Amino acid sequence: MKLKKILTLSSFIIILTVITGCALDKAPEEMIKRPKLSEEDRRIEELINRNIPQNAKYESVESEQGLSAIKMIDIDGDGSDEILVTYALDIDKDPLHLIIFRKKNDSYSFMNDLSVKGQEFDKLIMRDINGNGKKDLVTISSDSNKKILTIYSYQSDIKKLLEIDYTVFVMDDIDEDGIVDIIVFKNINDILTGDYYKYNPESEEMEFINETINYIRFDSMQEPIIDYISKGKKGIILQGNDGNESTRYTLIFSINEFGKLENAIKDSTEEGGNITAHLSTENPDFKIKDVNKDGIVEIPRVYSMIEKEEGFILNKDDYIFCTEWYEFRNNKMEKSITNIYLESDRVYFAYPKNWEDIEITGKKIKTQEGEKYRFSKRDPENSKEELLLTIIKAKSVPDKSYRLIKRDGKFGYYIKAEKNIQNENIKDLQVDESSIIKSFQIKK
Repeated sequence: MKLKKILTLSSFIIILTVITGCALDKAPEEMIKRPKLSEEDRRIEELINRNIPQNAKYESVESEQGLSAIKMIDIDGDGSDEILVTYALDIDKDPLHLIIFRKKNDSYSFMNDLSVKGQEFDKLIMRDINGNGKKDLVTISSDSNKKILTIYSYQSDIKKLLEIDYTVFVMDDIDEDGIVDIIVFKNINDILTGDYYKYNPESEEMEFINETINYIRFDSMQEPIIDYISKGKKGIILQGNDGNESTRYTLIFSINEFGKLENAIKDSTEEGGNITAHLSTENPDFKIKDVNKDGIVEIPRVYSMIEKEEGFILNKDDYIFCTEWYEFRNNKMEKSITNIYLESDRVYFAYPKNWEDIEITGKKIKTQEGEKYRFSKRDPENSKEELLLTIIKAKSVPDKSYRLIKRDGKFGYYIKAEKNIQNENIKDLQVDESSIIKSFQIKK
């Protein structure tokens, strides 16, 4: 639920007292009385009253300064704060307004009253869009079925640069040329479009650069992430979920050497079809991050350790998670690190090298000894299960056959790898306890 506060103009006195720094240490009943205003506060009050309609109501909007309807911000960098007031009129079409007062010669004067598209204010952002050193105004608003991004340039006057509907958007200097890039993503009828806009200092206009199109179904979409996808190159990482299958799609966009927005993933199938997205299972415990600390982010692909031969699965939560971390290399996603996670992303160890490309079953079992993590493999010939490795989280040593890995508060993690496996189909999967102990990590 959106936090929103509507104030009548009669509440202005208290708001003005707060933003101009007067102390509020009186009892609540005393606050009802009209506070004593300075001469400047009185002039500001009269100025706002003269320029806002009688039937207007303040609309509090979230910004870097917090949730408020009246904001005092130095937009043009001249050392004096401008006054921004957000209000709404009791009308059906375009009720939202943003009014700006500028200070000149020690007094404020009306600058502009902007009509903002939409029925509700969501956010107000101050950002230098055109690279002139002054903050520009970005409003985010919404009505019943869409969200609206509006960008105003703050020069000698206020000028609307862009007004567009969006699902999610990016506002960042992606190509690091000193001018902010605007990418607006829309997802309609299983078509994802990315429209790229950039301010042109010569024409002083926001110019449309190009559009990308992907035929993909998103039932929900995450906020885009801006980070380095390769050395010295930023990318836009956009994730969305297909709610029916809980499939997470990860798309990567970049700005190429020709200054165009493009799909960075250019991988293809053996049949020649284009692969535009990295697929994984939705899991909130694993997020995009720089896992190996090389300055480049990795994308997680999470799966439950269940062999196809396991048959009917009652509860996937009973199985251990394995996560493959992918880096963007050579225009495609390549596997970088694979870890087995025992407790969300907190306790993990490196996937054994001799298990690579092999399906292993990892199950969590509650026992009297403690939480048991059991790894096994079914013989492809007779479906017989062969135990490979057991890890137990317990307060004391389970028995002498277990080695301590690490302590975690009052608990310890203990390991026992099966030795001398006789099954010819399985024995190559026997693991070394020491290598697992060496890679075992517990995040504090």
